[in-house]
Amino acid sequence: MDAADLLITKPGGLTSSEALAKGLPMIITNPLPGQEERNSHYLLKQGTAERADTIESVILGVHNVLQHPHKLKRMQEHALAIAKPYAAIEIARAIFQVLAVT
Repeated sequence: MDAADLLITKPGGLTSSEALAKGLPMIITNPLPGQEERNSHYLLKQGTAERADTIESVILGVHNVLQHPHKLKRMQEHALAIAKPYAAIEIARAIFQVLAVT
């Protein structure tokens, strides 16, 4: 992901989280019903991704984002704004705090 400008992916939790932490915009394709669909809605709403469910729309989406550097930059900024790269550490600290209290 470090070498990428744009990620074409299904919006699974780990892939989406890593992409956000890297500030990597996404073209989301064919999310599975359930969690991937919810991830897709969230990423689209936050401005970090575009959806494309056919090969033609993937090609158009990639072209659209990469031909407009300001759009790519805005998507990168939105991704970094919602990223939580230290979430696991924060959760562990919260658990230890609760355990220390009890």
